[in-house]
Amino acid sequence: MHLLQQDPFSFFPVRPLEKSRFNLTPWFIAVNILLLVYMVWKGASPIFPTTEDLFHMGASFGPYTLGHGEWWRLIVSNWLHYGVFHLAMNMWCIWVLGRECEFFYSTSDFVSIYFLTGISCLLLSVAVHPMRVSAGASGVVFGLAGVIIMTVNQRGVKRFIPPDVRKSITKSTLRFAGINLLIGAALPITDNTGHIGGLLGGLALGAIMGRRLEATPEARLYRRMVSVLFLVAFAVIYIWLRSTIKFLPSV
Repeated sequence: MHLLQQDPFSFFPVRPLEKSRFNLTPWFIAVNILLLVYMVWKGASPIFPTTEDLFHMGASFGPYTLGHGEWWRLIVSNWLHYGVFHLAMNMWCIWVLGRECEFFYSTSDFVSIYFLTGISCLLLSVAVHPMRVSAGASGVVFGLAGVIIMTVNQRGVKRFIPPDVRKSITKSTLRFAGINLLIGAALPITDNTGHIGGLLGGLALGAIMGRRLEATPEARLYRRMVSVLFLVAFAVIYIWLRSTIKFLPSV
């Protein structure tokens, strides 16, 4: 991405916008890889692990995520994958989009964005397809894309970025999201609902959190409060889904 090749803020004596002080993207990728290695060590196929393998590792499945109150599956599912090819595709996207996102957000902000977009993905997925076993970081990938689209077009950001760079990033990210949503719609095995959930969560986070990206204590507090409010909203949605979607006692 262009922003990673040249920092347009380098001529400022003090960087006017926030930036991650610790590159978390490679560490998040490493955790995803290690979890697949662990799953294979436990006996799963590295190419085509079964849905049972993923379920036992913590993948989201409505009767347990909602029915048994196992809310933690909304988090763990985002780190599990259907084999090395699924993992490789998602990790490449996170490598590109994650580093782009860390260009504008602090380390703690990026952690919040990563987890919140993943939860957003799985909440919509389990609401629409509660009987599907869902796993993978695809929702996070779409979430990061949504955050980037909204962030680079914020009034407080785009005045610092050359217009051609901003337009290039916006167009390429929109193209990525659009093409992959079309591919997901064509493949029945793909959880496109989760992709949409992640994208919507990312767009909302980028629109609200991205309004205050100054490297100041006040702006950092604002972004932390946004993260907390999103988490509270997701908790309320989860509780509502638990009370609304019912499952047979035998499940």
